[in-house]
Amino acid sequence: MAWADPLPGGGYRGGYRDSAGKKQYVKDPATGRTRKFGRKKDARDAATEEEVKASRRAAIANGLEPARIPWGAFWDSISDDRGARLSDTNVVEHSIVENYLRPKWGKVPLNQIITRGSAEHGVQEWVNDLEHGRVDGWKLSRPPAPSYVHRIYAVFQASMTVAKDTGVLTTSPCVGVKLPRKSKRAKPYLDAENAEKMGEHLRSDYRDAVDFSGETGLRPGELCGLHANYVDRERGWMSVREVLVARRRVIRSFPKDEDVRAVPLTPKAIEILDRQLKGRNLTHGCGLEHTDGTECASALVFLPKSS
Repeated sequence: MAWADPLPGGGYRGGYRDSAGKKQYVKDPATGRTRKFGRKKDARDAATEEEVKASRRAAIANGLEPARIPWGAFWDSISDDRGARLSDTNVVEHSIVENYLRPKWGKVPLNQIITRGSAEHGVQEWVNDLEHGRVDGWKLSRPPAPSYVHRIYAVFQASMTVAKDTGVLTTSPCVGVKLPRKSKRAKPYLDAENAEKMGEHLRSDYRDAVDFSGETGLRPGELCGLHANYVDRERGWMSVREVLVARRRVIRSFPKDEDVRAVPLTPKAIEILDRQLKGRNLTHGCGLEHTDGTECASALVFLPKSS
């Protein structure tokens, strides 16, 4: 049975037990953090809904969920597993679901979704509408780019793949769907010459960040999530193991490929580190939540200057 706990400073959080009997609390899908409610009843009602979703997830995992389940309810049951890896990508995915998928497919039973042949339930017809800027009966001011149509479709296709793999559906209705052709573009990159020219117009702290990234090959999230305790200046190496998830303002405990890696430090990279860390207290923690639940005891290497 769901319940509501009072929070320090006012408000409530909704609690429930999942299918394994483990205590859980209602999370905000956009941030992944425990959600605060102003009223006790709202917290308990939300927890009851999450308890139902947990039961449904167990049924899906065991192949017991009927194919007549509406797409929206099915997505809500599997989205927690997809959102377990906190990332900015999941924030974008949540927006796609709420703006493009749920309005169209939210109430449609999975076993009524077909590949083509129906303006109401055909996947191909839906993709065609997206291509021309038509979303659930209304016209967008500008059609989405073909690449974004692909992005929207990819989320829907992933849900159908899960439905097939878990036995809710025998086949996916996404087989044979034709998507708009994407224009081919050269992948963006920053060479050393352009990086140097860019640095001429940047503040010194930003210039250090750009130069350090060029010296080490760090991704932006890895650069911003780099903690001082993972830098071994004496040996000339650093360990890449944490990432800043910018939109959620949290530190994720693994990089994009989920594999911690060691990166050598060039003389220029060491100069930048010395400049960034000089005179700072490096043991007070970064002040951001770590998704693995650990308490941070190290400062971030790169911080913007106060002025």
